[in-house]
Amino acid sequence: MNMSFYNAYTALKAYQSNLNVISNNIANINTVGFKTDTTSFDDLIYTEMNVHLNAEELLHGHGVKVGNIGKTFNQSSFTMTNQALDFAIADEDHFFGLERADGTLAYTKAGNFALSVEDEGVFLVSSNGNYVLNNEGERILMEEKEDGSLDTQALANTIGLFKFDNKYELNKDGSTTYLETEKSGAATAMGEDGNRKILVQGSIEDSSVDLSEEMVNMITAQRAFQVNSKILQASNEIEDIVNHLRG
Repeated sequence: MNMSFYNAYTALKAYQSNLNVISNNIANINTVGFKTDTTSFDDLIYTEMNVHLNAEELLHGHGVKVGNIGKTFNQSSFTMTNQALDFAIADEDHFFGLERADGTLAYTKAGNFALSVEDEGVFLVSSNGNYVLNNEGERILMEEKEDGSLDTQALANTIGLFKFDNKYELNKDGSTTYLETEKSGAATAMGEDGNRKILVQGSIEDSSVDLSEEMVNMITAQRAFQVNSKILQASNEIEDIVNHLRG
């Protein structure tokens, strides 16, 4: 097979994946607690060219692939909402803990919480209905004041804050939730001597997407995709010419 054809084909696949990542970032520009993803590329294997020269070894490549879809956890700006159920974490390393419908645990930076009224009482939940956990990994049951209203001020000392040995090895599951892995290490809850002041009530953490940066990335990826598309077309035409000459 014409190597230029193969190289262009692998590049098209890689840049299509890159465009998908960029598009997802842009689509989540207004998603609370969203962290941008990045794409890194790796060279495919190199092989020695079949030449008979008394010179240094000559190699040719076999294209490119997506090496990794990376995660970022840079602190983004806060929006003050003055809503008692909204929280933001002023720290890159800590996450909120969630219990999902299937009983598994997940972690997030999105602190736009809500309430779920159930037979057992009123529980604090995430925007998509997952139970928010305290430092002991238990669901948070809202307490009532003497006048019968819910004590939302107590949440600042109740909501659990968790961190990992290597947060970059978490598995992203959805737009704003992460799952622990063997490489990330188990979640560790903030102890009693931890700095609870990093939990800001009445605010939410905005998406970390920088639209201008993502648009530049998209233009670059589109141009690379177009160039490799033309290379693929030219390689295919050359192959047709060679086949006709052989015929």
